[in-house]
Amino acid sequence: MARFGHTATLLKSGKVLVTGGCAASNCSNTAISELYDPVLNSWSTTGNLNTARHYHTAVLLKTGKVLAIGGSTGNATTSCELYNPSTGTWSNAANANVARIFHTTTLLPDGKVLMTGGTQSRFPISSAELYDPSANTWTLTGNMTTGRYAHTATLLTDGTVLVAGGEGQSISCGKDCTGYIPTSKAEIYSETTGKFTASSSLTRAQAYHSTTLLTTGRALAAGGIGTTSICCVVLSTAEVYTPLTLTFSASSLTFGVVQIGLTSASQSVAVTNVSSHSATFTGIVTSGNFSGSTCPTTLNAGQNCTITVTFTPTAAGTRSGALTFKDNAPGSPTQTVTLTGVGTTNAMTLLPNSLSFSGQIPGTSSQPKNVTLYNDGTTAINITKIAIAPADNIFTQTNNCPTALNPNTNCIITVIFTPPDSGNFSETLSVTDGDKSSPQTASLSGLGLD
Repeated sequence: MARFGHTATLLKSGKVLVTGGCAASNCSNTAISELYDPVLNSWSTTGNLNTARHYHTAVLLKTGKVLAIGGSTGNATTSCELYNPSTGTWSNAANANVARIFHTTTLLPDGKVLMTGGTQSRFPISSAELYDPSANTWTLTGNMTTGRYAHTATLLTDGTVLVAGGEGQSISCGKDCTGYIPTSKAEIYSETTGKFTASSSLTRAQAYHSTTLLTTGRALAAGGIGTTSICCVVLSTAEVYTPLTLTFSASSLTFGVVQIGLTSASQSVAVTNVSSHSATFTGIVTSGNFSGSTCPTTLNAGQNCTITVTFTPTAAGTRSGALTFKDNAPGSPTQTVTLTGVGTTNAMTLLPNSLSFSGQIPGTSSQPKNVTLYNDGTTAINITKIAIAPADNIFTQTNNCPTALNPNTNCIITVIFTPPDSGNFSETLSVTDGDKSSPQTASLSGLGLD
């Protein structure tokens, strides 16, 4: 029979069960169910629903039975029923706690069913509940962070559920009136915690779309309706969601200045598996003038490991590298921690080697700017003088440098610009010490405003 607002469920036998829906354009509910046999390419009727309904959901349970949930019988209903393929009959199941249409139902790995959101008229529902087939009971679980209907709910490979989009953004539509338009917000449900957690949003708001789990473990969201500043729009866009598996305590490490041939002090990155499944590393590689430790081949859910990295420059100047992770995360992404350091031929280095001060009113002092003096040698080096030439108080310095700077340490020299008149001024900061590169210098420039 012709119908819309119905459900179609693939049975374990390979046949498809189609049930309920509207049998006419004015939505005359039907209870008629029928089966499609792909071998015979034929349709045949089977047992009728006990309650005619449309805009309901249906899910194949691990028992092989089909659970039809909620929908509208003229009004949103809490009624549910079970289809037994062996007998071709429907029997009443426990009622849900909340009547809903345009909701979602998702079969979880343990055999329970998660129902989220929906509406009873036009207001989105934020509640969710779980059906336990063994006990034939519905139990409320944590609320969604965003009430929504006409959304999607997709079981990910780690057992969590991605809830995305739907009608969930409120707008004012006049006095004492609130309407709802598509939202871009998404969230993740964990049965372990019974909670929903906000996730990264869709790139655009959409509702009445589809989301499909790919074999890579990622999810494809496609089509639906969105909104413009004037009205609604039918979408041809699609996008892919990649679930979060690993987090890193740092996205970059900076090692400062190190003398060529010497090795820096180590820095570390903590890697945590925040998913509900094991992560298996297929490669952890450190590139450039950097060396790093590794992690166990497998990092179980909730576990973490720490990787230590050192820098040994082979040439002068800025040296770049990366700590790269490859794993079995959905979509097989490559995560990278950027690594930078500066190689120098001398132990003592002054960085930056120039400071420039923008326009300053004569007689007033600028905000301070810093240069750093590094000792990247293997022994302490005596500092005999830190000065600015000429010594006319146009540029002045203060510092926290000791008389002897220990290896692998640094100190800060702070410079202030006080122009006596308008015009350009330039001087030189110099550090005299026991290193062969002495003195180390930095050029100073500033503009006095007219």
